[in-house]
Amino acid sequence: MSDRREPFAVRYNPPRGRPQKVVFEPRSAGGWDRITYEKRRGRWRITGEEIVADVGLETGSVAIGE
Repeated sequence: MSDRREPFAVRYNPPRGRPQKVVFEPRSAGGWDRITYEKRRGRWRITGEEIVADVGLETGSVAIGE
């Protein structure tokens, strides 16, 4: 499988609380930045950040990464 190092995001709405988003952005030095957001007053606000070594996205019978 080819390495498609492009940013991607997952958005979701919890049953209670504000909409959330997790964004994975590739780092030039390797690994990824994982940035979490919460929607407040119509704007996405950063709630946390960390560097992760590897990330994979799975949906149905399709897996991207890993």
